[in-house]
This record gives sequence, structure tokens and C-alpha cells, in this order.
Amino acid sequence: MAIAKRKINHATRVREKGSIAAFFPYLSRTRTESVIYFSRQLDVTNAIEFLNTKKRGGKTISLFILISAAIAKTFEQRPMLNRFILGRRLYQREVFDISYIIKKNLTDQGAEILTTVQIDKGSTLDDVAYIMNGDQKAMKSAEENGLDSLMNIFGNLPRPIMRLLFAIVRWLDFHGRVPSFIRKELPFYCSVFISNLGSIGVDAPFHHLYELGTTSFFLAIGRPVLQTKVDKDGNIVVRKIVNLNITVDERICDGYYLARSLDRFLKFIEHPELI
Repeated sequence: MAIAKRKINHATRVREKGSIAAFFPYLSRTRTESVIYFSRQLDVTNAIEFLNTKKRGGKTISLFILISAAIAKTFEQRPMLNRFILGRRLYQREVFDISYIIKKNLTDQGAEILTTVQIDKGSTLDDVAYIMNGDQKAMKSAEENGLDSLMNIFGNLPRPIMRLLFAIVRWLDFHGRVPSFIRKELPFYCSVFISNLGSIGVDAPFHHLYELGTTSFFLAIGRPVLQTKVDKDGNIVVRKIVNLNITVDERICDGYYLARSLDRFLKFIEHPELI
């Protein structure tokens, strides 16, 4: 495997000549063709107790932030996850970022805000909480963000013009030439997109990947539910369970690497002190 010098979207092209990785983007041309799904039931009882201890110490960290920190740490230790296919070529990202949705208030009319945060290597759980809590506070208080401004400019254009504009954007996207002022406002150029459906009392769906952009991972988080289990000593215990559904572009790495990475991700959530 060799790495070329050409960079695109803060990433470096990976050349894997003579391997299945080089062949895959031509066999499966889109993320829709290449998608695979993972479903996991996660016992978060210990994690919630850990977060409650943090809260008593004056630090507010949600389960969503813990899961975000866990996947950030997993990507840091398993860097092949932080890749994407663009223009039928494989790229390695230089940064890790998460896109997610913030709902201003829990009503049918409550506005949804799409935002993206970058998490640096070596960040602890407290670091991630500081970044994401600050981002959520800023987004909820802002009247309008950059994406809203783009939609206000282009959203009322006639349908033929909109089709032409999106055709141009998709062509630019395929060749890695989307202008940075557009790319930085769209949530589809990120390492992982997380949807925290549990925050609105909904279970996790299997979400699609977007053809526009470079996102190879989509993580959906369901609501915590109580479930009775029998422990190793034969006792009936009540545990708090969350469903996680993960959607991945299988072209970025082999199945063994992906499976081992997901095991590590789940371990970080169940044992947050490791983060």
C-alpha cells in the first residue's frame, strides 16, 4: 500500500494496486450499493452510573456525548475507519469530525440544526464534553447558521435551476472540487454522522448513507429501555439497554478490521473509564 501526495477534502489518496480495495469502487459504484448494517444491543447500565458520578462531581456529560467520545477514540486507534470513497478512489482523512442534529425544542414545530464538530486526537471524555456542550449551546442560541443561509438563498429557486445547480454540485463532488464555503456548511463531509433518536424517545432505525459528500459511517442511537436478564450467578437483574444501528460503506476496509473496530467501540461505551 502506498500513499500519494494528492490531497482532497483534508484527506490523502490511498493507492492499493492489485488489491480488492482498488477493484471495489468499480464493482459497487455508490454507497447505496456498498452499504452494510450492524445492529447491537448495548448494556449502558454501568455507563449511566459512571455519568451520574461525573454529574455529582459537577460535570454534565450525556450518554450521547459518551458514545461520541467512544467512536472518536475508536477512529483514533483504528484509522482505516476514517476513510471514504470519492470519484471511485480511496482517501484517508487527516481529521476526525462528527455531524449531528440539534433540535431547538421538543415540539413538532421545533427547528432542527445540522452541525459538525472536530475532535482532535488524544481528546478525553471531558474534552469531548466541553466541545459538544459548547457547540450545542451556541447552536441553540443562534438565530441562523450557515446551512440555513444557503437554504434561504437557493431554496426558493425554480425547479429546473435547482436541478441544474445540484447536477453541478454532484459533478464537483465526484471530482473533489466542491468549494470550501459550501463544503464546510454541509453535514455530509464528516467521519461519522450520528442521529440520537433516543433523545426524542424513538428507537434506532437503520439509516442510509448519503451519496453527496464523504460520510462512510452513520450511527443511530435508540432510547434506553429497561430489560430483565439472568446474570452469571443465576440471579434476575434489571439492566438499561440501548439499541445501536450502524450503517457503513464496506469499501473503506475489510470485514475483519471493521468487526474488530466495532467491538472496541462497544467496549469503550461499556467501560467509559478507558476513554
